[in-house]
Amino acid sequence: NNIALVSPSATRTNLTAGTFPNFYRPIPNDGLQGPGDATYMVKTLKAKEIVVIEEKTAYGTGLAKEVVTTLKALKVKVTNIAVNEKNADYAAVVTRVSKTTNFVFVTFQDAAKSEQVAQELIKQKKKAVVFGSDGSDQPTFKTPGTYVSAFAPDVNGLPVAAAVVAAYKATYKAEVTTFGPPAYVAAQVIVEAAGRACAAGKPNDRAAVLAEIAKTNIKQTIMGNALSFTATGDVKGGRFYIFKTQADGKRKLVG
Repeated sequence: NNIALVSPSATRTNLTAGTFPNFYRPIPNDGLQGPGDATYMVKTLKAKEIVVIEEKTAYGTGLAKEVVTTLKALKVKVTNIAVNEKNADYAAVVTRVSKTTNFVFVTFQDAAKSEQVAQELIKQKKKAVVFGSDGSDQPTFKTPGTYVSAFAPDVNGLPVAAAVVAAYKATYKAEVTTFGPPAYVAAQVIVEAAGRACAAGKPNDRAAVLAEIAKTNIKQTIMGNALSFTATGDVKGGRFYIFKTQADGKRKLVG
């Protein structure tokens, strides 16, 4: 239990329920994302009927449960469709989406699947719009008008991230996308905690590093936020960011 784990992407709610006292994350959990996305679809986008495609993985099932629970509480019509992670053809799944459905919320970890659903909806002449979670926030999901909810902002335009973004692009010849910034921050948390433990004369003490992680207090990360943790390892003041896909495939922050 003294080996620290700082995850840049694990959002399942029960990971910070007390079972893993050595677990921390600089990103918010599904308990925020699910209700937040559901509420946005209903309150802001005025959805009356929503289909949730639950990919049967630890991530997909956990997030789908949070979304469905909130949608039911908001008194909208919701249909949950569970699919296997290995499912490769979504034409049959889309046939189950009614003509009156406003949104199809997907919990895929592969953005290409989200794009396939979006294109199949168009092919079958259905008005529903795909609303994806973090796994959908990749360039392969590009149908205009779709939505994505992500646990990190687009750091490409943030002054505080400029040096890191420039170095990444120069080294890897690629764009910085959703999962990169939280991974950078997770590494920063560990490195700085280890540095403080060493400075205190405890260079080989895992418990000391873990204790320092709990004390993390970064005034501003490359994601633009201050970072400290709750007693259970969640980020304080965490939030999700909602983007809408534009005609050129780029995303615009809308919520």
